[in-house]
Amino acid sequence: MSRKLGSVRIRKRDRLRYPIESLSSWTVKRENRTYYLVLLFDVDIQPKTRAESRIGIDLGVKNLLTLSTGEKIDYPNRLRRLEKDVKREQRKLSHRTKGSNNYRRQKAIVAKAYAKLRHYRDNFQHQLSHRLIEENQFIGMETLMVRNMTRKARKRLDAEGRPMRNGQSRKRAMNRSILRDGWSGLVDKLSYKAEWYGRTLVQVDRFYPSSKLCHDCGHKYKGLRLSEREWTCENCHIRHDRDVNAALNIRDEALRLSWEEA
Repeated sequence: MSRKLGSVRIRKRDRLRYPIESLSSWTVKRENRTYYLVLLFDVDIQPKTRAESRIGIDLGVKNLLTLSTGEKIDYPNRLRRLEKDVKREQRKLSHRTKGSNNYRRQKAIVAKAYAKLRHYRDNFQHQLSHRLIEENQFIGMETLMVRNMTRKARKRLDAEGRPMRNGQSRKRAMNRSILRDGWSGLVDKLSYKAEWYGRTLVQVDRFYPSSKLCHDCGHKYKGLRLSEREWTCENCHIRHDRDVNAALNIRDEALRLSWEEA
């Protein structure tokens, strides 16, 4: 079904999630030649039934999330295909004459591709955060400083003042991956949903060496490199998956901080 709003046809839902009596305001938003009706409801959000599970979350570049349970979560392949669509349309735009009709048409296509990618990522984050909040009473994760993590690599000069290799290309690729995966958006969703539904979210210090500490004996592997995805503890000789070990350490440190505050 649909209703006419001015000269714009807007799709009407047969059933609303909230009673129409709680509707406080509505607005119409236009994005890339598409119109959206935005409804604002005043509702009382009730805490969810208590869950028994407690998890730690390690955010990473190789996998979006690694849980202390050993589960690794990444975006579906569809997101990567949408990213390729954006790059393809962006390349087409670069070949158009700026200011021409073809340029304006292609610019609109690029904006639509970006919006589709953004909406898909946002929807996936909402579903993932809802699942984590639904299943777990306690969630521990790192404190993120995305702005600092995505800074450019510093220039290094040799004794003669000439530029040296500083891993800039690898750092640039990592920066793109962090921004593409939208870490901040996912953490924000987890944070406000935990507050809504009576869950506990604790973030550990960003300098806590979660990847370098052996979860079994506490020994610190100071020489751990970013390329090492698995490592064996020199003290207890147990082999660790880098990300799972980090998630376990984050969970335990977050629990310790929570107990101290209590």
